[in-house]
Amino acid sequence: MAGGGHAHPVYSLAIVGTQNSHNIISLSNDGKLCVWNTNMLTTPQKEIDLKLRPQGADATPQDIINATCFCFPHEEANNFFTGVEDGTIYSAQVHAK
Repeated sequence: MAGGGHAHPVYSLAIVGTQNSHNIISLSNDGKLCVWNTNMLTTPQKEIDLKLRPQGADATPQDIINATCFCFPHEEANNFFTGVEDGTIYSAQVHAK
């Protein structure tokens, strides 16, 4: 185990990408989504904090999305849906445009 990645239990995993290039996406209920390269699982390639405010905005603990599951639509590697502890479903992106 390495120092990077999740500090809380992982609730959901998915392999996303194309036939020739794919990543493992993991999600923990502390509001963190990690993108892992299958050739280097020691540290995540990207870490994303799921929160209700835009990146760079000051977030309060109430802004963090405590996700418990996620799903990528068929043949989609960027846009996904995530379900949270209170039953709400959000749409999000791995790579912001």
